[in-house]
Amino acid sequence: MGNQIDAKTPIDELIAILSNAKEFAGLPVRHNEDVLNEALMHLVRIKVPKHDLESPHVKSNLLLQAHFERCPLPITDYITDTKSVLDQSIRITQGMIDISSHKGYLTATMNLVHMIQMIIQGQWLDQSPLINVPHFEDGEIIRKLANVGVLYLPQLIERCQGDIKHFFD
Repeated sequence: MGNQIDAKTPIDELIAILSNAKEFAGLPVRHNEDVLNEALMHLVRIKVPKHDLESPHVKSNLLLQAHFERCPLPITDYITDTKSVLDQSIRITQGMIDISSHKGYLTATMNLVHMIQMIIQGQWLDQSPLINVPHFEDGEIIRKLANVGVLYLPQLIERCQGDIKHFFD
């Protein structure tokens, strides 16, 4: 894994490297899950090899991306599998950060730090941080706030002074 990371490895490649970790080799791919993985493949940003849809590594990649996209999962087994992938991903990514920083790869290290934030927050780096505020998931409120220059939680707190209802009046 350490020799796969170079000085400027982008996040999409880091997700692929993470997904290919040996820890995910035991992730169960049950009967007909290749069909579910193919459906999930159409909902995520980073495409995976269509011929490997029965691979536990491809499934871990898809589950990570579905977590970032906040996609509904097709069966309850995928919820359990996602929890397993997320638990291991944090530990593995921390190891990747250690390797990258030891090699002096600032860009790759920062991308890994961003990736661990994505794992913990359950969103892509380019999504509004306001998506984590309860009831802001649909995006309409976030768009309205962006139109008036509110992009971050401290700005929202300052503008609404604790009462968000009067903010939209």
